[in-house]
Amino acid sequence: MTKKHFFILLSLVLTGLLFFPGCPENGDTANYTLTVTLGSGVNGTPAAGSTTHEENSTVNYSYTAQSGYGNLAVTLDGAPVGNSGTINMSANHTLDATAMIDVRGTWTGLAQVPVGDSRNYFFECTFSGGVLSGTANGRIESLGRAPGTYTVEGNELTIILNYSGVILTCTGTFTNPNYLNGDWTWAQPGNRQSGTWHLAR
Repeated sequence: MTKKHFFILLSLVLTGLLFFPGCPENGDTANYTLTVTLGSGVNGTPAAGSTTHEENSTVNYSYTAQSGYGNLAVTLDGAPVGNSGTINMSANHTLDATAMIDVRGTWTGLAQVPVGDSRNYFFECTFSGGVLSGTANGRIESLGRAPGTYTVEGNELTIILNYSGVILTCTGTFTNPNYLNGDWTWAQPGNRQSGTWHLAR
């Protein structure tokens, strides 16, 4: 190899060392994103939003249902996890926590007859069982008590009370965890009535 060729080769090597970034040093780390979504009725940390974390760092999380809510469910990347725990940030992750309104307990309000009739009747109902369904014990002024059932689906509640074979069906919507209103239907042969109602915790 001539001196000329040697210096050309040396020049190319030095240029490569100056401009080629090379391999990451041991201290270099990747960053990953944690995206958190929280439904109504959920307390805890981290808060909703997106945060960036160094590779292999640990993020603690913990969530609880607010008063009036139940059925807390937490998922990490779509898979169920505990209500509290840690996340290893070895990749991007999504954390989601949701809760449902827990209707259990005693509610009171009014059952109102159709528009044009001024009669309003005291309405009381006690719910027991699960967050999604269970037993209803209702009492309407002038009708007395009746056993029944309830179901919750999303933001909707359905109460079915059985007055000795005559079915009173109440369907309502929650406006907040402590108040709901809707429509009722009283169905028996030759006598079908309907109206509105509301209950508060």
